[in-house]
Amino acid sequence: MTESIELPPQGDGSAQPGEGPLALRIERLRALRSAFAALAPSALNEEGRALSHAGRELTGSLTEAQRAPSPLAPSALARLDEDLERFERSMRTLARSLPVAQLRSTLPGRLARERGSVLDLLDLLLGGTLDEHGQWADRIGTLDYLITLLCTHGARRTGGVAHDPVALTPRLAAMCARADEVCDARVDEAETDFFAASGMDRESLREEFQRRTLRQRKVELGPLFFASRILRAIVTYNAALLERVTDEIQDAGDWGRFEGDDGSLDGTAAEPVSVFASTHLRRLAAAARERVRGGPASDSQEARIVAALDLDALEPSEREALAGLAVGTPDDPIGTAILIGVLCRSLAVLSVDLQRFGLSPDDVSDVWVPELDRAFERRIDEKREKDAYKQACALAELRNKFLLEPLAERLREEHGGGLPPRATTLPPTASVAPRESSAASAAATSSAATATSTRSPMSSAAVPSEPARAGASSLPPSVKAPEAAPSSPGTMARTQPAPPPTRAERIAARAKSAGSPANARRGSARDLVREALEEDRRGRRRGDSTTGSTGFPVARILQAALVVLALALAGHLYFSSADRDLHAFSREQLGIVSPHLVEGHRNGRGHGPGFVGTLDESWESLAPDERRDAAEQLVSRLRESGLDQVMIYGRDRALRIQAVGAQPVRAL
Repeated sequence: MTESIELPPQGDGSAQPGEGPLALRIERLRALRSAFAALAPSALNEEGRALSHAGRELTGSLTEAQRAPSPLAPSALARLDEDLERFERSMRTLARSLPVAQLRSTLPGRLARERGSVLDLLDLLLGGTLDEHGQWADRIGTLDYLITLLCTHGARRTGGVAHDPVALTPRLAAMCARADEVCDARVDEAETDFFAASGMDRESLREEFQRRTLRQRKVELGPLFFASRILRAIVTYNAALLERVTDEIQDAGDWGRFEGDDGSLDGTAAEPVSVFASTHLRRLAAAARERVRGGPASDSQEARIVAALDLDALEPSEREALAGLAVGTPDDPIGTAILIGVLCRSLAVLSVDLQRFGLSPDDVSDVWVPELDRAFERRIDEKREKDAYKQACALAELRNKFLLEPLAERLREEHGGGLPPRATTLPPTASVAPRESSAASAAATSSAATATSTRSPMSSAAVPSEPARAGASSLPPSVKAPEAAPSSPGTMARTQPAPPPTRAERIAARAKSAGSPANARRGSARDLVREALEEDRRGRRRGDSTTGSTGFPVARILQAALVVLALALAGHLYFSSADRDLHAFSREQLGIVSPHLVEGHRNGRGHGPGFVGTLDESWESLAPDERRDAAEQLVSRLRESGLDQVMIYGRDRALRIQAVGAQPVRAL
């Protein structure tokens, strides 16, 4: 039952003329195999084993036909079509016979790794006659669950809708188009009822769920269930149930999952592959290298994926780094980060293609990006310890542009700027729309990098970016990206990057973005510090030649004096108006969030999504497990108040807790 169905490769050099008519049939069997991979863990029975055996026999027949020295006769092709049709009907019958609770126990784990497999299963269930033998009521429950699962997967919060249900599969889109052509007064009524129900409070929604009124309504709608307006309203209502009535849904038949079960065929969880050990990433790197160098076009999977990436917006030096031979290996983390960055910007569009290629989008965003981020953090710390501030700043700028900013843009795309969907509006569809890159978005990403390159509480919590697309305008002004001095990671090979931003720089940048008449004066704080450090660098060279063997630390004294001057100016700006958008938590409020907090501020004048706080000395005395539990509890309470960008520091100003968006809580 757990054996895979190996299909003959496409585009094999030994392909014969008879392969042409077989291409569509092979592709059809590939889709059925993909659907079976999602179905198999729920079908551990005699029917499932028989179906697996039939699939292997059908694969063998297609392989023999592909290797035949002459084209197949029409009668042989007709027999293959009959076998494929019979195999698909058998698989559909098995899938429809499984209870929703049984699918619920396995599909979420499969979806996390193979979204394309679950999409193929949905497409399989939508085929044939849905109301055959009057079993519409049984089948609509399975379809309702699958569509909702696919639409809510990847949302930043429970109950969020990340994908448009109408655009999940071509077959579903066609069914919705046919249902939209029907003129029926029930469409307006049903849409209103489901959207209104999704806006109910917890108790009202719980009561309605127990009465099962709207569940029966789905059955009564019949084929109108697939009308675009009704389907979107139903998914919004189902998402509200997931958010507010989760316990009843689980008690209705959720079997739960075994510890460590990820929904794979053999029940064992596969360990994520390191970014530097992935052969798939190296294949993508080779394809990107060929594209950058203007090599001949290829029809391979990796070439098609790379062709969809926006490499034109890269700086010349970034394209040159992407063409390196060591991209995808530990010897070239910079080129690897650039490749991962452009890949993250297109994850929503290429999700299914990447999974069919063998890469999980979740591994790219949740495993590889943090791994590269840690590698960059180590190198940045090493540079700072050696006082190589300019190199540290260049690395931090590169990290923010290609590792942090693409993920922030993706989250904003999926959720229309980070705001939860209202019950009276359609679910967001950004995740199924192609990403359009422009010079404006590239410039905004580059300008935001410097402001986030250090462990600044508010700049890190807000993950600043200013993408040139709709939805970002709904962010609070306090989390907009401050304008940074013109610099780009693409130019670091040609010019010396700026020194790492200090507190004076951060305050000046935040004041400059506030839009007050004194912007020019406040923005000069950053220039002052940069000029001071640049002057210090030049002074060091002069001091080395003039002081000679005296060893008098002229450069150090000059640096200290200039830093004191910059901090004095920064303090004036800070206490005058720069931090007026920050709202301080009272001692009682901090005690409710966590007994370890001694200070906390919320941006956006107390209404923004960012929170920065300070922990007391007792935090250091906690055991690692206790520290992790306390961090998760602290972040959970803040998220309940709408704060999803959390940065908590220790007394030594070292970062201790980080939680940005839907990413896991990091207790450092």
